[in-house]
Amino acid sequence: MARLDYPDCAHVADVMREFPQPLRNMNIGRMLSHAPTLTAPYYNTYAAALQSLELDPKLRQLAILRVAERAGAEYVLVQHRALAKLAELTDEQISAAGEPAGGGACFTYVQRQVLAFTDAVLAGPRVSDALFERIDRVLAPREIVELVLVIGWYWTACRLTTTLDIEPEHALGHGVIAMLQVEQDKRSAQAVAADDTAAVDPVHF
Repeated sequence: MARLDYPDCAHVADVMREFPQPLRNMNIGRMLSHAPTLTAPYYNTYAAALQSLELDPKLRQLAILRVAERAGAEYVLVQHRALAKLAELTDEQISAAGEPAGGGACFTYVQRQVLAFTDAVLAGPRVSDALFERIDRVLAPREIVELVLVIGWYWTACRLTTTLDIEPEHALGHGVIAMLQVEQDKRSAQAVAADDTAAVDPVHF
C-alpha cells in the first residue's frame, strides 16, 4: 500500500489535463499530482528522455534497467522491461541488466561500457578517467550528457516509487506503453494532416 493517499480522480485530471488519459490513470501520475507545480516539468522531461534523445534506445533502456535494479525499484522495472523489449533488447539482455558491472557475454562492447558507466555514476562522486575515456571513444558528447541525465533522472523516479511505496502496475493499459501509443497516434494524425495540406494545389490569384 502506498504511504500517501492517491489524490481523487478529479484533482488528477485537473493537474494533468494536458497529458494522455493512460498517464493520468497511472499510480505514479496520480501520486505526482500531490506536487502540481512539478507534475508537468516531470513528465515533459520524462517524455523527452523516452523519445527525444540521440542516445540509442537500447543503450537508454539498459541504463534505466541498471538504475532500477540498483535502486530496487520494481515499479520502474515492470514498466521498462516492457519498453526494453520494444527497443529490441533480448530477454537475456534484459535479465542480465542487473548483473555486476560489464557482466554478460550477451552485451556488445558499447553496451558493457554503458552499464559500467551507469554503475560508476551511481557509485559517485566521479567516474574514473579510464572509464570516461572508454565511454568517450564510443559515444558522442551529446550522448554522454544525455546518458548522465537519464541515469540521474531515473534514480529520482526510482526513489519516488520506493520511498512512497507506489504499487507496480502493468506497462500495458495504464502504463508508459499506452501513453507512448497515444502520443504516437497523435503524431501520426498530425503528419497525415500536414501531408494532406501540402498535397492541396495552391490557389493563385
